[in-house]
Amino acid sequence: MSESTVLPLSSRERGPGGEVILARATAADAATLVALYDEAGTWLMARGLRQWQPGWYTTAMALDSLRTGHEVYLVRRAGEPVGKLTLQWDDTEMWGERPPDAGYVHGLCVSRAVAGLGLGAALLNWAGERVAARGRRWLRLDCMAANPALRAYYERQGFVYRGETEDGWAALYERPA
Repeated sequence: MSESTVLPLSSRERGPGGEVILARATAADAATLVALYDEAGTWLMARGLRQWQPGWYTTAMALDSLRTGHEVYLVRRAGEPVGKLTLQWDDTEMWGERPPDAGYVHGLCVSRAVAGLGLGAALLNWAGERVAARGRRWLRLDCMAANPALRAYYERQGFVYRGETEDGWAALYERPA
């Protein structure tokens, strides 16, 4: 990993593992990224949600995301992977053609080992700061429309519902960066 940042978390949010480090992922991290998706997918499937089925996100997909210039970040605590997110500077697939006024979060995953410690909120705040630093106004994301718990989570994080994709699969959300 490179370009590391210590996330500004309280001792409660860090938990017993110490500092939480965010860094750009590299090709060497592809298997770790897949493992985080698989863990999240297993947890979702146990709750009846077919958002990310284990095995859906592959090493080839991870490598492709890294090659296409998306900013893929891996989060570690005490050297162990505990989260990831991808930041994109456009998202025509979900949002259609838009002016360059936003950054788009994709694939936010937090390991069950740190669930409930505020890491997801810290990652969203970090992404908003990064987007604002690039002179963009909005932080946007999409999530499975049929996942009311996730939608409520994003709304608690200040995101406002802006509609759904044409197929109705994804709900679109944004908040000021």
